[in-house]
Amino acid sequence: MKNLKIVFCTMLFFIATLSFGQQAEVPKISLKYAIMAKTFKDSIVLRWAPESPNALPAHIDAGVWVEKLVVSGKFPYKLGKWQRITPTPILPQPLEAFNTEACKKDEYTMLGAQLLYGKLPSIPTHTGFKGVKDQTEMLTNLFSLAMLGCDYSPKAAQMMGMRQVVKVSIAENEKIFFRIYSAFDNPMFQIDTGMTFTTYGEWGAQTAPKFLTAKSQEKMVELVWPCNRTLNRWSGFNIERSGDGKNFTRLNKKPFIIMSPELDINMYYRDSVSNYVKYYYRIQALDPFGDVTDFSESVSCYGSDKTPPGRLVLEENHGDGSGITLKWRFENNQPAVDLDHFVVKTGPGVDYIHDTLKILPNSAASFEYPVRAKVKSTYFEVAAVDTAGNYSSSNPVRYFIPDTEPPKAPVGFKATIDTAGIVRLSWQLDTTDEIQGYRVFRKNDPKHEFTCMQQGFLKETVFTDTLALNTLTKDIYYAVATIDMSYNMSKMTETIKLIKPDKAKPVPPQITHYKLRDRSVTLQWTQSPSDDVDYYQLYRTDEKGSTVLVAKNLRADQLEYTDSALTAKARYTYYLNSTDKSGLTSENSFPLDILAYTNNPGKIIALTWLSEKEKFGFKWTDPNPKAAFYIIYKDTGSGLQQYKSIDSDQSKFTEETNKQTKVRFGLQAVYQNQQKSGIYSLEWYKPEH
Repeated sequence: MKNLKIVFCTMLFFIATLSFGQQAEVPKISLKYAIMAKTFKDSIVLRWAPESPNALPAHIDAGVWVEKLVVSGKFPYKLGKWQRITPTPILPQPLEAFNTEACKKDEYTMLGAQLLYGKLPSIPTHTGFKGVKDQTEMLTNLFSLAMLGCDYSPKAAQMMGMRQVVKVSIAENEKIFFRIYSAFDNPMFQIDTGMTFTTYGEWGAQTAPKFLTAKSQEKMVELVWPCNRTLNRWSGFNIERSGDGKNFTRLNKKPFIIMSPELDINMYYRDSVSNYVKYYYRIQALDPFGDVTDFSESVSCYGSDKTPPGRLVLEENHGDGSGITLKWRFENNQPAVDLDHFVVKTGPGVDYIHDTLKILPNSAASFEYPVRAKVKSTYFEVAAVDTAGNYSSSNPVRYFIPDTEPPKAPVGFKATIDTAGIVRLSWQLDTTDEIQGYRVFRKNDPKHEFTCMQQGFLKETVFTDTLALNTLTKDIYYAVATIDMSYNMSKMTETIKLIKPDKAKPVPPQITHYKLRDRSVTLQWTQSPSDDVDYYQLYRTDEKGSTVLVAKNLRADQLEYTDSALTAKARYTYYLNSTDKSGLTSENSFPLDILAYTNNPGKIIALTWLSEKEKFGFKWTDPNPKAAFYIIYKDTGSGLQQYKSIDSDQSKFTEETNKQTKVRFGLQAVYQNQQKSGIYSLEWYKPEH
């Protein structure tokens, strides 16, 4: 127990350390027991076990409480009160209680003592977490074995505090419920409750295994039986064998245990025996209460010879083709001691040698077949059969007249394709040549080489092919050839061209250039690379999201269009798509966004010189629409040239200058859309006198 506590506390330390480093709560250790009950006329036997070896320290220190509740009558049921079946918790026996002759003779009881109070071995080189991991794995394995031992030994279960007999007779209209929970009280543990119940008359239930079968193998008998642990509480089995069907001997020294975690499986047991010696078998199951069931019905079986004779090597000699001689031998040159006879078989194909031609004694080593060879092949095979009916077959040999002349090409070759791309080929059966089959060929372009569509040969005169239609290739080509029995291939049929149904959308054209004019735009685009385009459609979307078809059914070779129905200062989006001759329409082209403008400057700007009383300069009337800014032009005899720019909130321009200087000015308005008005100019300045 000391060693068990050390392992347990070390695990808690590692859990707490890891949890502290991660700023998380220490997980609680679950303390939960599984419990079951077996009813007898005068008592109820309870068996329980913790679900994890982590519960063992708490089980040793505090034990468990078991309570019962009686439910009687019919609905609505009469419920009693939960009552403890013992005044104190049920605990394992102390270590000294195991030191008796009765306990020492029960290996399962001693296994329980080792689990509770024994010391686990350790590996000196494994320390720290590795050492804890090794100890934990050993403890888990020992726990599993000890719990299984409690199933087989009532004494072991009683000593470990995992079994209790309740002296009570259950009435016919009663159900008794039992619940179990740990008596250990510690905040590090999560206490869970297990529950079971029992009813009147359960002691008469039949639990013997059923449906035992036996299968004969080479020097072996294989037993098979179903094990459904949902219906039957079985922990293991005993297997017995008899030579006379009356006196049985147990084959297993230890219970034959169930290794699979599955609840519904088939159990298998193989018994090594001498061939053809008849034996009888029966089994019984062990339950978790240490009781055994009745025996199953017995079955009989024996081991039998399943080893076929050695492999045969078959050779042939057909000379000029007037007949064939078959000779065979065993590959190891040693015939089987139980060899019974040989069977010579023939057939039309290497995979169809099924016809028995001759049965020969075990002393035979050759066979003459005095039939002239044909162009069509005949295949032979020899099988060696032993006295048990096991057989081994030789390699096949082929008998035929070599044929170098190719067969005729298939006739009546037809091909169709439907709208789903399913191609159906057909041709007439060749009845003049001995043929092996046909090969179908396909290509996508008349300049390409044909590709064979299948491995081997086609036996039928029809072939179906499924084409992918989302490709840009429109045509497909097929041909068929004949293969004769000597693997000569005929010429191909005339090539048939099929046109695929058009399922691939065409590629849209793409807008490449545009030119804005007064309330109009001219668009240019590339031609769609799809070769079956019928026409283009041009669409325009305004700022409100309204889309109109600007140009309908533009020819596939038309690559320009002018739209003259624009509103100045409005934004538009243009795109195109293409439609092919099958009526399939492409995706839309990449959109083009534009801003329309007008060359109409609006209201004419009037310029006048300032009076002599004012500073030297000029003024003007505000334009409509309002300008973004103005450009001042000046001419001192060399023509108007850009001079300055001023803000749009100005309506006059002045500067310090000699009024006697020959000069004139001009003004140009630049609008928000970057359009410019014309240049308005003044006459040459004439001083007033």
